[in-house]
Amino acid sequence: MAVVQRPEALIKADSCEAPRFAPSGLFTRGAEGDYSGKVSRIREVMSKVMVTVAPEATVAEAATVMGARHVGSALVVQGDDLVGIFTERDILRALASDFDAAHHLVGDWMTKGPATIGPEDSTAEALDRMLEEGYRHLPVMDGRALVGIVSLRDLSRSGSVKDDP
Repeated sequence: MAVVQRPEALIKADSCEAPRFAPSGLFTRGAEGDYSGKVSRIREVMSKVMVTVAPEATVAEAATVMGARHVGSALVVQGDDLVGIFTERDILRALASDFDAAHHLVGDWMTKGPATIGPEDSTAEALDRMLEEGYRHLPVMDGRALVGIVSLRDLSRSGSVKDDP
């Protein structure tokens, strides 16, 4: 785990390996509501490169590292436990409510106890949950271990369009 220029170690970037993507394509819904194309597992499309922050990090610190890493969310961890997720939407919500929100703690603005998905779950299941609940990111948990994150972008890159006969 590499510390990203913060002596307090409030912000970390875990760079195990770069994500791998299946050939590009789109998910399409069939008449039964299922997704056509190859059924992929989350482990095949998730990113193992995660940006994590502590709840004590400031909104400005989290926004800075998210911008530097070109990601839309940071996973909020205490020790080895996932305690929340902090997204671009949270940054906007914080700044819209208080001009000084950049100095507030991430823990005050994060989504606590975020929805998660397992590495063996299907990409179709993840897409359904994201679309139904309005999420753009889902942390990936293998039991109690945080192993990655999957985004709508990851899912759109992994889908396959049903071939015409």
